[in-house]
Amino acid sequence: NGSLDTTFDSDGVKIVDFGTTANDQAFAVAIQSDGKILVAGQNEKDASPWSDFALIRLNTNGSLDTDFDGDGKVTTDNPNGGGDHAYSMAIQSDGKIVLGGKADMNIPEDNDFMLVRYTTSGALDTSFDSDGILTTSFGTNNDLINALAIDSSGNIVAAGLSAHATNGNDFALARYTSTGALDTTFDTDGKLTTAVTSGNRADVARGLVIDSSGRLVVAGSTNNGTNDLF
Repeated sequence: NGSLDTTFDSDGVKIVDFGTTANDQAFAVAIQSDGKILVAGQNEKDASPWSDFALIRLNTNGSLDTDFDGDGKVTTDNPNGGGDHAYSMAIQSDGKIVLGGKADMNIPEDNDFMLVRYTTSGALDTSFDSDGILTTSFGTNNDLINALAIDSSGNIVAAGLSAHATNGNDFALARYTSTGALDTTFDTDGKLTTAVTSGNRADVARGLVIDSSGRLVVAGSTNNGTNDLF
């Protein structure tokens, strides 16, 4: 009926602190098959403008699940440091957790697609690109993932944007095998960009689903004077 559920953390509201004095933000949520709640976003580091991927798991009553990385919380930094944000999440059929977002490559105006996969216990899955962390560049400017989906073959599909130096950004898609390699059967190199409009465009993919025929349906916005749904 829309009222706060008092069986969840006694008042229907749960706030989680990662123990730093800086900001924590959530951007994605998913429910496991056992009802446990996964929440992903970013955790800023103390005395630094940088941030890491952040992931928590809650029991159905709102308490942190201490079976998940010991305290219910885990953060992950890309090898280049910088500011990393997880904007999307998908749960595989085997229960492994995939986060997608952006990796700051510590170069001005250069963020890359970033994927991280965790085991059901919250550990980095080393069967995924050898260390559980994967970055993908579409060029020399900003790329980021806003949406994730898992197809019927277990491939991971990521959608977001790829920016250009002079004319805005395009829809960007990438497909990866279950081991973290780019799937070269997808547009020959695993990556695809689509210009929705011409000129100085601002095309951003924000949503992704896979239909029953395996086709990818992507939604977002484009700028043709005003931001329009596409």
